[in-house]
Amino acid sequence: MIYILEIIMFQMLFLALYYMFKNETFFNYNRIYLLGTSVLSYVLPFVKFDAFRTTSLPINTINMLPTVFIGDTTQNLVNNTNTNSFSWDWWYLLLLGSTVMLVIFTVKLWKLIKLSKNELVTKSEEVRLVTIKNSQSAFSFFNWIFMGDQLKGEEREIILAHELIHVKQKHSVDLLFFEIQRIVCWFNPLVYQYQKEIQSLHEFIVDNQMIQKSGKQEYCKNILTQLLNVPKLSFVNTFYKKSIIKKRIAMITKKESKSTARLKYAFIIPVLMGMLFYTSCQQNEKEVEEQVLELKDGKVFVKENISETAKRDMLIEGVPFAAVQNPAVFPGCEDAEDLKKCFSDKVSKYISQNFDIGLAEELGLTGVQRMAGMFKVDVNGNVTDIKVRSVNPDLKEEFERVLESLPQMEPATHDGEKVSMLFSLPLVFKVDAKTEEKK
Repeated sequence: MIYILEIIMFQMLFLALYYMFKNETFFNYNRIYLLGTSVLSYVLPFVKFDAFRTTSLPINTINMLPTVFIGDTTQNLVNNTNTNSFSWDWWYLLLLGSTVMLVIFTVKLWKLIKLSKNELVTKSEEVRLVTIKNSQSAFSFFNWIFMGDQLKGEEREIILAHELIHVKQKHSVDLLFFEIQRIVCWFNPLVYQYQKEIQSLHEFIVDNQMIQKSGKQEYCKNILTQLLNVPKLSFVNTFYKKSIIKKRIAMITKKESKSTARLKYAFIIPVLMGMLFYTSCQQNEKEVEEQVLELKDGKVFVKENISETAKRDMLIEGVPFAAVQNPAVFPGCEDAEDLKKCFSDKVSKYISQNFDIGLAEELGLTGVQRMAGMFKVDVNGNVTDIKVRSVNPDLKEEFERVLESLPQMEPATHDGEKVSMLFSLPLVFKVDAKTEEKK
């Protein structure tokens, strides 16, 4: 979800910048800008440069330990619960919207194909000209040009020349590109704005070339006197589109922009740098949101799909396993090949053996119980700064007791100096209502 919000945010910034120079006559530059920034908005969230990060040893980092499961069936219950996560509802909604948009696009495309088959088609090396009966419409789609049979003489020639430029400039590729975005990102209003801007820009590009042949006055007169009814297809180029007629006339009569106006494009640099700084320095908030243990509606939610990147990058307190040269060592792990795995296994075993789940039975609790613990192994190897989240104060106190009883460890070291490490430890266990004996 964070990725989607980042796309929208980047596109909003890019479009805001576009309005600084959209009225300049550098039409081809603007076309490249709209297409390029649209692509960048999807790519930038994944781009991270270490140059924007601090080169010193990371501080304030949590090390996520695997969840401690007490009881054979507990993990299966948690996994089954997670499959009903609300996140799937969002994906289903997005998929449903995309399916609807795809159906709409398919219907429009089918109408276009049907029109090309039912009408008179004249083929040439460059295009296929489709004559529509009893119509004044004029539009193009790739190398297909559709023109009404009521268009005659000089008017027809001007419109045909206009649509030929659309074909040669491959404007349909641009529109189809944004149409695909509308299908996938139907919920993003900025995609529609991008497509609207590129459609207007296409007309400006063609108009600019047409006035070189017929002159501004004659061409403007032709546009103003022939406002045609054209099909409402967002992925075709139309000669007359009422909503942008005024803009086209204004751009045709506008003087060519001075070369110094190109300096406005330089503002792209600080905007891009700001975006790269954001993507490189952000704290993977999406991963943190999905994995940090939180209390919601009186329940502790535990997320299991913790990526290595999240473990390395989540900034809270201490030093990460991935960054420290010599991590903290649990007693008995001194000779282990994988100190991290040994540490996790030993802690999990210790918690499982010492946590009294019988307390939950005495309290009359049933079902799956979830808690979240956090502790620090300081520079002296002591377990300190213990924090526990639980819906029940007695269980919270019990978990704190077990964490406080963890044995002293060898502290982590980095560059010859002792450093602290902070750990987060989820705990999940099941209390059966029919259980009479404590296991």
